Formats: sequence, C-alpha cells, structure tokens
Amino acid sequence: MRVLTNSLQDFIANLEQSEVVEKTVWITRTENPEDGDRRGAVKWRIDFQASAVCLFGEGEFLLELGVACGLDYRDSSNEHIGSEEAKRLRGELESFCRDRGLTLRPGTIDM
Repeated sequence: MRVLTNSLQDFIANLEQSEVVEKTVWITRTENPEDGDRRGAVKWRIDFQASAVCLFGEGEFLLELGVACGLDYRDSSNEHIGSEEAKRLRGELESFCRDRGLTLRPGTIDM
C-alpha cells in the first residue's frame, strides 16, 4: 500500500501514528527547468520529497510526501523562493526526526 501526502503536516501526522521501519526517513530536493533546457533555463521548479516505510497491521506501507516549493530564478533578480521553502521544510522535518529518534538519509524509496 502507498500513502501520498501533499503537506509536511500530513506526512508528520502519519509518522506520529506509525512505526517507521529501520527508523529512517528518506528526503530529497529536486530542481527542474521551467523555461528551457538545463543549460539555458532561468526559472527552476524546486520540489521537496520525503518517504518512509511504515508498519501497518501485519504489513507495511510506503508513506510519501511531495511538495512543490516554488521557483528559483537564475537571473539578475537571483530569487530563491523555492530553495528557501525546501530548506524550511527540511529543517522542520529534521527537528521532528531528531525528537523521535529517526534518521534522515538522502534519496527516495521506490517500491
């Protein structure tokens, strides 16, 4: 079974009510061009993802988080709205995991 969440609050609520396998949460931040290819793009979409395998009854489920954080601009404005939001989400999740004895590792789970 797979559970998809679109907010950090929902992801954390599920973690609070579940036993996390290997006490590990996997996280990643991705960036993709919005206005061209990787060499020439000015606008970049920033996404934050997290995943964990949790116990459910006699089995397991994959808990996933996907948040579109916003855009970064690599031009004269040099705005990093998306990266700043991804950094904030990571900090909030790091704090939660530290308090619960969970480990954060880079990457995502693909089941």
